[in-house]
Amino acid sequence: MRIIWLSLLFLLSLNACDKSTPLPEAAQVSLVFENVVNGQPLTYSAKQYTNAAGDSYSVELLKYYVTNVVLLRADGAEFKLGNYDLIDAAKPATCEITAGQVPNGHYTGMRFLLGVDSLRNHTGLQDGDLDPVYGMLWNWNTGYIFFKHEGRFTNAQGEDQGLIFHFGSDIALTPVEISFPEGLHVEGVARKAFIRFDLAPLYATPHVIDFNLDNYRQSITADDRIWLANMKENMPGAFSFSRVE
Repeated sequence: MRIIWLSLLFLLSLNACDKSTPLPEAAQVSLVFENVVNGQPLTYSAKQYTNAAGDSYSVELLKYYVTNVVLLRADGAEFKLGNYDLIDAAKPATCEITAGQVPNGHYTGMRFLLGVDSLRNHTGLQDGDLDPVYGMLWNWNTGYIFFKHEGRFTNAQGEDQGLIFHFGSDIALTPVEISFPEGLHVEGVARKAFIRFDLAPLYATPHVIDFNLDNYRQSITADDRIWLANMKENMPGAFSFSRVE
């Protein structure tokens, strides 16, 4: 009888599992931006980095806007965040963007804008990450600074010099698209996709940014146009997929 009774309990437990609550139709998804140089985590310290032009440099400040993120599903569907997020490499909490409840499915990549689109770039007083308190706005006519790197570098004469890159203006708005080689599979369970932003390719490919020629750029004069164009072409290659957890 004991064997029969245990068998009945086992069958009842199986039936209970079969009648369990189905998985939710969506799940929380976050995008985590890892800021690196040559694949190594970025640190704020002395001039420990060297660019493709041979300039040693430091990072004292690194901020950039990631906006209008769209997650791309394998079946052609899209999930739009409609976001305006400021990534501050010195503040890990800002480096994680919450996409909210994303419908189940297999996502093969994402696209976004590096910068602030024209609809919001000259709107006036704004809140959230577009609040002027974050120091990323020139003025309402010129608009937002899309990317800001400040630090020091050693020039060709061995002299210590300031490094200020304020990349912005409407013409600098940069579309970026990243594929997820291993895919982001959402099936009712929270997931995180990790994206790398690497300063090394930003200053190397396809255009070498020589700090001896370009170490102080504000994106607001005609003299900045070549640097702007080169940075805009380099920018997409600075972003890459890392992993999914």
